Amino acid sequence: MTPRLVESSAYSQTVRDKKYDATIYGWNRSGDPNPKGTWHSTSNCTGCNNSHSYSNPDVDKLIDEDLKTLDINKRKELLAKIDALIAEDQGYTFLFATTATMAFPANLEGYNPKWSNLKEIEGWYFTKQ
Repeated sequence: MTPRLVESSAYSQTVRDKKYDATIYGWNRSGDPNPKGTWHSTSNCTGCNNSHSYSNPDVDKLIDEDLKTLDINKRKELLAKIDALIAEDQGYTFLFATTATMAFPANLEGYNPKWSNLKEIEGWYFTKQ
């Protein structure tokens, strides 16, 4: 393989058109961990995140079930099954996953730990201690 660096919009178009043999891509998810946008077969469309054309009916079923489930422990179980199937199918070759540790004052309100960095900062405020 001979790596090629391309401009961002050209890269995006190449991926959307599925005109590549291999690609390195980085992404992250914040908020709800349901992976429908990346791994559900209905997300294999122009402008969708399943540009790698992953499709597994068992994964689709588990994703749909997760979206209807309110019990957090049941969701953890469903998401673990989804992850295991995707790993078995080798939908991607996952190279690494970063972790972040954040500290903030106890009197900071409005901070949403489900989002990273400075998202929704306009809603942050301090209370008196």
